[in-house]
Amino acid sequence: MVRTLLKLAANPQADAADALAIAITHCHVSQNAARMSDSKLVLTRGRLRSG
Repeated sequence: MVRTLLKLAANPQADAADALAIAITHCHVSQNAARMSDSKLVLTRGRLRSG
């Protein structure tokens, strides 16, 4: 999946793939958190609710 998302020519080593996957996830979570802060939705106990 990391190879596909980053359009790499070859598969990265296992540890590098894990690190890249964590970085990609962090970016996605950060982008979603920014979108949520612009809306009136709040995350409470793992659930989205209108604020």
